Amino acid sequence: MKKLYDPSEGVSLKVRFLGSLIVVIFIILLGIVVMFVARPYYNDGRALGVPFLILLSGTFLLLAFAFRRQMLRVVKKPTTPINTLSSGDVEIVGKVKPVGKTIISPTGQNCVYYAAYWIDTVVVSRTSENTHTASVQVGHEVSNSSFVIIDQYGEAELDFSDVQYHSVQGLWINEFKSIKCSNSKRNPIGGKISDSYNEFNLKAGDDFYYNGVIEEYKNEIAALPPIINDQPPLLTKIPTGAQKWKLKGGIIGNKPEVQIKNKYKIMMVGSFVVSMIFLVLALNLHMQTSFEKWS
Repeated sequence: MKKLYDPSEGVSLKVRFLGSLIVVIFIILLGIVVMFVARPYYNDGRALGVPFLILLSGTFLLLAFAFRRQMLRVVKKPTTPINTLSSGDVEIVGKVKPVGKTIISPTGQNCVYYAAYWIDTVVVSRTSENTHTASVQVGHEVSNSSFVIIDQYGEAELDFSDVQYHSVQGLWINEFKSIKCSNSKRNPIGGKISDSYNEFNLKAGDDFYYNGVIEEYKNEIAALPPIINDQPPLLTKIPTGAQKWKLKGGIIGNKPEVQIKNKYKIMMVGSFVVSMIFLVLALNLHMQTSFEKWS
């Protein structure tokens, strides 16, 4: 079994140590501020409340800047016409077009690609007051038929073998409209028993968006197979006749570009508003103390 959300996955011991050290130093500095600055000035519960509210305000402000960065990444990067793709950092906007026969996902979706996850929730530790759980991947299945991404300029075949839908390292940012549901033990999805099920798929005609790095597959252009009398008219995996590219990390999803941009914009504005609310509350507490000292 694989832990689905493991923050340490792919992170070196050095990076984890530095991250932990930064958190410890930050907590120590906050404690110093409370003990030697806030407590002598406020001399009541506000000595902890004001710094804590400022900390929350700063946290949400950092989130706002992070979402702004993602929004600008989508807005400012020009879309690369598919017929001019080259290895490097690109933005691909197009539609999904099947080549040959499509496949059926475990949930019965008629698609050209799917990645399915069966997930259990397990108890990691239990105390008299709290129970800590973790999401554990107990099943994983990926399948695809031949398909290409098309725009008004051309078409390209994309390799999804490196895509990670539950990445916590920031290399992949998942913008798929996924299927999330509980998994009935009487009629388990795909015949696999689990607590829940998660599926990401691409269907014919779906929007496709990718903003990140690609690499060219060498010698991957292949002509369509000749028509033979005894050959089935439709196959799930046949050469597409298009240049093939490997996706190496970035924003990926089956949503329109404008929808992804608007999502980051809403989250940026929301985080900024919450940051200002906490800042106003901190200033209000501070002003109460100032009025009390002057009166």
